[in-house]
Amino acid sequence: MMQTCTISELNDRYAEIEKTVQTGRPVYLSHQGNHSIVIISAAMFEELTSGVEAKLDEADEAARTTAKRLTHREVFSSLRRKLHG
Repeated sequence: MMQTCTISELNDRYAEIEKTVQTGRPVYLSHQGNHSIVIISAAMFEELTSGVEAKLDEADEAARTTAKRLTHREVFSSLRRKLHG
């Protein structure tokens, strides 16, 4: 179940929020009735972002060593095919 609290509740509910995100579930903070911030654990953040820097470094190296360039459409079409088959 999605956990939501207001930004003003953050300090009062910190321990509860920390416990929730440590179980792998995000907590959504709302402001004026709209979700504005998502809190996740540091471990989940690392899991979500691991490898991104390495892939960016690979892309930089590929750009330095080849003249081949792809359009936005080519890149995202390829990604969509990989994701959706």
